[in-house]
Amino acid sequence: MNMKKTILVFSLSALAVFLGSSNFTEKSIIRQEQKYTVYSVLIHSPGTKWVDSLSFREQPGIEMHVNYMATLLESKKLVMGGPFLDNSGGMVIYNGSTEEAEKDANNDPAVKEGLLNVKVKSWMVVMSRE
Repeated sequence: MNMKKTILVFSLSALAVFLGSSNFTEKSIIRQEQKYTVYSVLIHSPGTKWVDSLSFREQPGIEMHVNYMATLLESKKLVMGGPFLDNSGGMVIYNGSTEEAEKDANNDPAVKEGLLNVKVKSWMVVMSRE
């Protein structure tokens, strides 16, 4: 038996034991059809013009980024966003397609000027309190 089959057999055996437990029901493991929300995430990191010795708020030109993000927030394209506390960049949850997010992310003046780099990823929310 190869390693993949061994792991699969073990996993199925463990699942069978788990499902057979009187403390759990099948519904606690297998959910009914569920709708998921997909957002785009903009992950900002320091660009070539970032000054390591300065905090996020002190970066020359950061106000361009903050103002640009504020316009996207006002237009309801952003859900939330902010800097990482370790001064390594920040993250924004974008309410729109990946294509729209890429366009808006790359139109950020701080990205264009080289203060920030940006990477856009699709993100599926499978757990939420809402």
